Amino acid sequence: MAAAAGVARLAAPRSRRRLLVDGALLGLGLSWLPAAARSASLPSFSGGGAPFVEESPKEPAPSIRFLDDGGHVRSLDDFAGRVLLVNIWATWCPPCVGEMPALDRMQRDLGGSDLQVVPISIDRPGAAAVLPFYQGEGIAALPVFLDPVQATVYSRSTGRRPDALPLYGLPVSFFVDRRGRLVGYLVGAADWDADGPRRFLRHLAGPSA
Repeated sequence: MAAAAGVARLAAPRSRRRLLVDGALLGLGLSWLPAAARSASLPSFSGGGAPFVEESPKEPAPSIRFLDDGGHVRSLDDFAGRVLLVNIWATWCPPCVGEMPALDRMQRDLGGSDLQVVPISIDRPGAAAVLPFYQGEGIAALPVFLDPVQATVYSRSTGRRPDALPLYGLPVSFFVDRRGRLVGYLVGAADWDADGPRRFLRHLAGPSA
């Protein structure tokens, strides 16, 4: 009951247009990516074929809403004051599932009062798809966050929405600083065990991390 009510609350503010995640999107259709300036103060790193893109200017991250595994509505405001790595993924996306164990280790090693990994699954079956995957892969540190109606994202086919993040490809990771500003994003899987992305996140978190 709680899960059904939560899904209804997510779907209420938007139309029920189907979000089409087509082959071009999964193939990293980078022609949709906007040009962005790079600050010399940010460490550089890249993922599976695409570099980190810095937002300029840095605007507040959209107030996206999603569900936890108990069906309760959550938002990025729940993690205010922390650096966030918001990862949009799905169990049917091979690069997504490939990087999840490393994201789990990232949360285990760096997560806490300074950093939170926020993995949001856009699987339409919701927990029925995600929980067995977590159990099978031994994912223990990452929370389960669900968006079965894809309220958190928009694609080129559905049009821009101020309350959602752009789905440039899958997976896609967005970085939010302690002030709640969207710092930038990375399209494609990354080696989250590598020094580059971990150094980048420590830089965002500051000296206390």
